[in-house]
Amino acid sequence: MINLLINNEPLDNKTTIHATGFAEWSPIELACAPLVGAQAVTLRLGGEDLGAPTTSPFDPIWRWRWIPRGVAGLVRGELVVTMADAATERQTWTLLLQPRLLDEQTWAALLDDIAVRARSLAVTLGGAAFANALLVPLRPDDRTPLEEALALLERHSRDLEHVTRSLVARPESTLRPIRRRQVLSAIRAPDPNALSDHSGDVDWAVAADESPAVGQIRARLGGALPRTVATTDSADSADLPEHRWLVGLIELVERRLRHVRSLLEAERARSASERQQTALRDLAGRTERALGGLRRLRNAPPLAGLPARRSPPQSQRSIRDRRFRPLRRIWRELRESPLLTLEVGQLALPINDLPTLYEQWCALAVADALAQTAGTLISQQMLVEDANRERWTLHLPTVTPLLELQTGDVTWCLRYQPRYTTKPDALHMLALDGYTRIPDLVLERIAPNEPPTLFVFDAKYRRAPDGRAPQDALDDAYAYRGSLGANGESRVRYAAILYPHDGVTEDFGSVGALPLLPNHRESLVELLAKLMR
Repeated sequence: MINLLINNEPLDNKTTIHATGFAEWSPIELACAPLVGAQAVTLRLGGEDLGAPTTSPFDPIWRWRWIPRGVAGLVRGELVVTMADAATERQTWTLLLQPRLLDEQTWAALLDDIAVRARSLAVTLGGAAFANALLVPLRPDDRTPLEEALALLERHSRDLEHVTRSLVARPESTLRPIRRRQVLSAIRAPDPNALSDHSGDVDWAVAADESPAVGQIRARLGGALPRTVATTDSADSADLPEHRWLVGLIELVERRLRHVRSLLEAERARSASERQQTALRDLAGRTERALGGLRRLRNAPPLAGLPARRSPPQSQRSIRDRRFRPLRRIWRELRESPLLTLEVGQLALPINDLPTLYEQWCALAVADALAQTAGTLISQQMLVEDANRERWTLHLPTVTPLLELQTGDVTWCLRYQPRYTTKPDALHMLALDGYTRIPDLVLERIAPNEPPTLFVFDAKYRRAPDGRAPQDALDDAYAYRGSLGANGESRVRYAAILYPHDGVTEDFGSVGALPLLPNHRESLVELLAKLMR
């Protein structure tokens, strides 16, 4: 049996440990009494493989040491011991690490503001429909947004079932022509025009049950007639435009339910709470029951085998027949409330990596402020729709501009982590000092009859003991200010450091230090307005 100690605290049967001693950058000591017969021991914590334990002849205890560098929040750990008989002993747990530069409330506010910035950007870039989009939660203990969406889809499923059952009880059909080939001798009144088709085998013999009409035609044509001829009959068919539209609505609700199911599976994989796991299992069961009911509807007699129709038919039947009226309401509600799922790309993963988290939140904050205050949006590469057309991701591409805007005759391009080397880019910008430079954000200004210029914003998840931006961060700003340009001249008009604090902005001419937090963004808006005048 594994008896693991974490900072001298026994793990026992606890799965989540909350303790003030666990903090970002604070070393964590893990120890365990050796297991007799162990052949291999591995420990993973916070996504890092700590490998085999360290021991000494004077201390046989298994020991590991881990420093959470820039990591906070819930961190999962697992210790696996493989025995000589190939059996394994396993223990898993979760640590809650406190951030060092951010208190717990500010860290939570940072995560919450990511959702606010993401939705604001999505509405600005994609339209008002994103105001009610489902936002995939960032934290393991966030409440799932899927319950309300599932309840609406369940109601649509019940309405579709009611319509289908009413059609089964009193079917609607139409006569459809059916073309097929029949043996000539079995036709009592053949169509003389069809007898000109000699694509089949020629039969010279007279069938015993041949009708007189066939015999007269045979005699007139010299006895050579095809064995089979093409005929057209009429038969009842359920292939109505209204039925096809019903199939299309069933498929749309099915597709959204499958989408909800995949999101639930992702949430179950990241959730650490047993209470939340129970709630997610209940939602998953409801989703499967709704999908099973729709599959049965799809195979019901009036609908089986019919292709789907995406738009409502303009027919008297769909208007006058009361059974089809709910379909228009369902179609309208599905269009007005699209199941747009918004994921915050990279930010859905490294919520425990505080430097990356802060850096990418700064990117969203700058992009949102720019989209709200600047001119006309020309193009954007942040909000991307995936193949099923109901899942969207807000991400931060590094190859193409995040945003391209126009104010008068000036074009502004916001880039995330552009690389400046000795090779000129599309604007002929390069690293003048020959060193590769990768600032977090660059705002390009492109105007006719003027050389392009740059505004650099670099996020630093650190600050000096007195709360100011640290000196080495300002050194980076001065380096960007002098090293990026073209034709041997710097083209950086301003370089600013963004760092987590709520103090005042410091301006040093062409270099500045801007404190930036969720409740302290006014200075960013003011600085952008000033730089873009």
